[in-house]
Amino acid sequence: KAKPKSKPRARRPSKRAAPTQQTLINRGTVGVRLGATFAWASDDHRSEATEADYETELGGVAGVVYDKALNQFLHYRVGAQYHGRGFATEAGGKTTTATLRYIEVPLEVGVHFQASRTVTPYINIGAYLGALIDKEVRVGGDKKKELEDRFSTFDYGMNVSVGAWFPMTRTLASAVALTYSHGFADIVDHDADGVNVHDEDQTFNRAFYIVGQVHF
Repeated sequence: KAKPKSKPRARRPSKRAAPTQQTLINRGTVGVRLGATFAWASDDHRSEATEADYETELGGVAGVVYDKALNQFLHYRVGAQYHGRGFATEAGGKTTTATLRYIEVPLEVGVHFQASRTVTPYINIGAYLGALIDKEVRVGGDKKKELEDRFSTFDYGMNVSVGAWFPMTRTLASAVALTYSHGFADIVDHDADGVNVHDEDQTFNRAFYIVGQVHF
């Protein structure tokens, strides 16, 4: 008698390793970011007569970044983003608000470590260069064109960020980050009319911003 044919064994589905952020940034990832910024100004005043207390203004951040691993623990980031900065202050019973909109290019290096397969924290530090694309100054609600002309076209400074990546698939990850941005450029010409005796005063951008990101 012919032996009955044995039934083929069912193949077990192969268990593929869960994705890690190291796998993703080894090949480089593009991230789309969106968030909010809490911006203000800091002054270096030579005269007590021109000292001002600045209040925080709420703005937005949107852009793209590219992350690439240098090794198991180091990476770099370059990007381009819209950043809505500004500040508010009171003088003479009136509130002055400045809304400043920049296109910024951040360039950062960072340290990351894999806390688990689903969480990779990181710390970044680097520089940014910004170009002012729009501005608006209001005093007591009235627009002041002559004050808008005092703002510099370019800004530059330092960024320090803390954040975490959350890999979801082998080609997709989400992330959150909190960044402190410290401007080094004097953004206001205090002697634009040639008669200001306080022309040595300096005004700098400051901001905290938080963003959510999707990397692919």
